[in-house]
Order: sequence, then C-alpha cells, then structure tokens
Amino acid sequence: MKNIILSILSVLLSVMAGFSQNVGINADGSAPDNSAMLDVKSTSKGFLPPRMTMTERDAISSPINGLIVFCTDYGTSGSLFLYSGGNWAPIGASAVSAPVAGTHVPATTQITWNWNPVAGATGYKWNTTNNVASATDVGTSTSTTQTGLTGHTTYTLYVWAYSSSGVSMPTTLRQSTLYIGMPYQGGRIFYIYPNGQHGLIAAVHDQVAYIQWYQTNITVATDTAIGTGQANTTKILTATGTWGKLYPAGYCDNYEVTEGGVIYDDWFLPSKAELRMLDAVKYVVGGFIESLYPDQIGQHPWKYWSSSQSSTNNAFCSWPGYGGIYEVPKNYYLFVRAVRAF
Repeated sequence: MKNIILSILSVLLSVMAGFSQNVGINADGSAPDNSAMLDVKSTSKGFLPPRMTMTERDAISSPINGLIVFCTDYGTSGSLFLYSGGNWAPIGASAVSAPVAGTHVPATTQITWNWNPVAGATGYKWNTTNNVASATDVGTSTSTTQTGLTGHTTYTLYVWAYSSSGVSMPTTLRQSTLYIGMPYQGGRIFYIYPNGQHGLIAAVHDQVAYIQWYQTNITVATDTAIGTGQANTTKILTATGTWGKLYPAGYCDNYEVTEGGVIYDDWFLPSKAELRMLDAVKYVVGGFIESLYPDQIGQHPWKYWSSSQSSTNNAFCSWPGYGGIYEVPKNYYLFVRAVRAF
C-alpha cells in the first residue's frame, strides 16, 4: 500500500513539474517550444476557440486584454476578435478602418455630429455607449443629430464603419453644447440667438487701445440692432476708404485667428446692441479694462467703441467700469474689441 501511494505522488509531482514549465499537445510526443506555455502541434486538426455571437461576446464580464473569441455573426462568415484597450477588434487585414472625426455643429440643446467617409465602408453606426451591438445604423450617412440635450454639457458619441468584411474599431467623438463664455471658433461666445444654434463671438483680448472712432466727423447710415455690426463695419470702411483701416472698424476687419487649422477672419466692430450684450457678460469673456476715472487729459479711454453712430459728431460706446452704453464724441480715444458671428 505504501509503495502504491508513493507511486501516485511521484506521478502527480511529475505532472505538476511539467505544467509549471510548458505544455505540448501533439501526436508525435515532441517537446513543446521553450518560448511557449502551450504548444499545440498538428497537421490535420486546428485550434478551436470559444464561438459565440457578438451580443454574447459583449456580455462577457470584465474581459482581460488579450482575450480571443470567434464571433459567428460578424460579417458574412464570422471572425476572430481580440480584446485590447477596452475594445473588441476583429483579427485580420480585411476589417474596415475606423471613421475620422469631422467638425461638429453644436447648439444649446442639440449637436450635429460629423465624421469623414471611410474608403470601402458600406455604412455607419453610432451609439452613446461603446457597444456596437445596440448601435443605431445610419446607412451611408456621415452625420447624425442628437436633440433634447442640456446646455453647457459635454457629450460623447461612438461611431463605427462597417462593410461586408466586418465592423471597424470605434471612433470616440466629444463635443459640448453651447453656452455663454464657451471658447469657440477663435474667441468666446457672448450671445446666443433664441434658436440656440447661432450667435456672436468676442475676441479674447482688445485689438487696439486709445483710438478715435475716426479722425473727422462723418455721417454713416449705421444701425444699432443685434445682427447689424457687420453691415455697419462695411459701411464705415466704404465711407472712410484707405484711412479707415487705421481706425476701429479697420482694426476689427483686419483681425484674424487660426484655431484648429481654420482661419477666422470675418471679425467686425459690434453694433450698439451687440456691444450692450457683450458688456453684460464681460466677466465670462474676460480681458476688459475697468477704470472709473478719466485719464490725465480728461478723456475716458476705458470705454469701448461700437460701430453705431448717434450723430455726425458722436458714436455709442460701452463703459465696463460702470456698465451700460453711452454716447461720446468720435474724437475720444477709446478701446476696441472685435466680434464675429457664427
């Protein structure tokens, strides 16, 4: 009996020693390769990994990087999938490429998401979670609009391209809905129209300081309403010619900002009402001079010009130190802040 027990222990120790190194599975008794923990060898049979649907694959709890399964419902005949970096990726060169993010169009309660077309793709899917199985199929469209969103909130969208060869890795898109003070298209948003989709952007710094509205008194048929600053600026430059480029309207018209490879060069001097809206949110836009006192020659350079004139001799301005809109002579030396529309 003692000899039998010793024999069994010897066999178990031999097996354990073998498994502590590496294992070979074959029909010819050859030793496993030293670089492999498991070496399977055959000339007539293959290795069969777990087979399942993509839904079953996505239900695997806490998959570890390197996990491999075969999805039977991927493409036309199924495919191996490798889990890595938080995503399941098809194994093989035939998988379609992932989409590249385009330029999204935000509003206060919606976002229009855009991505670039993928060569060879026959359609696209999107989801608010990283789950292609429950994603919305938009066919060949490279855009989708989400509505009913909350303002001043950043949202995430996952997008996949697909073809007969399979589904791509996801592309993660992120975009915030619009809000006052939001950095956007070369400046900061200071006004949003009631439709929630368009508005006005202010430059983040002054374009020039201590400058007259113009060197002589001229009459220009300017307006005062929101949405008229661009037309006012054009009228002023038309009336003043080359010299106008050296004054507030010209400085705004010449201003440009490059952001994300896009050049924003459509700036203008704000109208009276536009300047009023800018003054109301000057703290979230930032960079304004706020002095309550005149300078040594008795003028008030701490005010900002609008493109709206009140008469041949006077124009409207804001005074951040006090708040509100004022009427001053055009020969006063004030500050200038450019704005643009989106």
